[in-house]
Amino acid sequence: MSRPQVTAFESSLRKAKSDPAYFSKVFLGLEPFAYQVDFLRDQGSQIAAVCGRQVGKTTLAAIKGLHFAFFNSSVTVLIVSSTLRQSMLLFAKIKSIIDKNRIIQLKVKSCTRTTIEFDHDSRIIALPCGPTGYSLRGYTSDMVILDEANFAPGEVVDGVIRPMLVARPHSRFIMLSTPWTKNHPFYSAISKKELGFRVYNWATRLNPLVSEEKLRAERDAVDELTFLREYEAQFTEEVGSYFRRHVIIQCVDGEYELMGDQEALNGTFKGDFHLGVDFGKRADHTAFAILQKEDCENLRLVYLKQLPLGTEYASVLGWMKRLNDRFHFRSCTLDQTGVGEAPAEEVKSFLPQAEGLILTARMKVDLLSNLLLLMEHKRLILPFDQALISEINAQQFNISRTGELLFSHPAKSHDDALWALALAAWRARTHDGQIVPVRRR
Repeated sequence: MSRPQVTAFESSLRKAKSDPAYFSKVFLGLEPFAYQVDFLRDQGSQIAAVCGRQVGKTTLAAIKGLHFAFFNSSVTVLIVSSTLRQSMLLFAKIKSIIDKNRIIQLKVKSCTRTTIEFDHDSRIIALPCGPTGYSLRGYTSDMVILDEANFAPGEVVDGVIRPMLVARPHSRFIMLSTPWTKNHPFYSAISKKELGFRVYNWATRLNPLVSEEKLRAERDAVDELTFLREYEAQFTEEVGSYFRRHVIIQCVDGEYELMGDQEALNGTFKGDFHLGVDFGKRADHTAFAILQKEDCENLRLVYLKQLPLGTEYASVLGWMKRLNDRFHFRSCTLDQTGVGEAPAEEVKSFLPQAEGLILTARMKVDLLSNLLLLMEHKRLILPFDQALISEINAQQFNISRTGELLFSHPAKSHDDALWALALAAWRARTHDGQIVPVRRR
């Protein structure tokens, strides 16, 4: 480079250091949209962003973390989510940005699956928080970016993450999430001005790449509450929800994921496994749920499968035979109502431990009450699966004139996975389907 070129480059670098939006546009080739610029330039110590789908939160968080680590010496940036997979998505975005930029590459000293170290002793680390925050303990951080913050356990946010920042006087805490529950530090951050958070709210429609036509199509495809939450970035009230959001979240263990089909169909498993099957055909999915009993009380969901609409029962029975060969179920509980009557009887021919239940109004109350009891006492362990979490929360209840509980799900939604889960849990508790008091620890 000639001296004028060096001078121009140094001037551009200084501007990039003071202006992350300029850094994004000029150095990274990522021009932020108007609603993203203020967030990138925000130097506040506490920031919370409520995000709809496709607003670019992963890219924005990646730019924010990379800019801070690149232009500051001896700092630690932690990328945290409830699951390692989720935090790795954000970490992978940072790495992909670096891989396309020769200038930043020259400053990288080492790069592993979860850590990037720069030659000025700054580093970016991706970590899951899990149900207890165990993997985060021992770290002191200058910046924590908590992705899908509203799904991280509240006690981990307040009891583990925030203390990590106390020892660094200029530390920054950034939370980004789709909205979920109000009973959480994330909602407190955006709703209580006295906590001092800079708050951003991004609905999907702000993204100029999302057309009105596509947004209308999404609105037609999902129920209204889901649309408001996922696309308008609004916290919705839980009117009529049988399973409250904070109860569901306390059961989520982000450090594991469900088995995939190949593993479930081809593996060999030892343990105490229980299968629940909700039969469907044209209007509803056939769903399988497999719970593993880990000790005398706890049940972990290890596999969940919804077959395509219209799947023939011959194929459904084939799936069940294959799964039983792999897991050797201790119990199998089937929905024998309506369309489930014929396949349930055939299942018993090769799976004699199977029990069919007619889902009367009373039986539905017993099934979901049993599941709720497990969840309230944290005896059911679920993966971080937003589709499943939303389906459980969407189950509505009402009370008839005779005082009977009646269950339903919103239009344009399904509850097949929920009922399969409830059926699996029915006999897994005691092997005889009896609701018994859960002993507190």
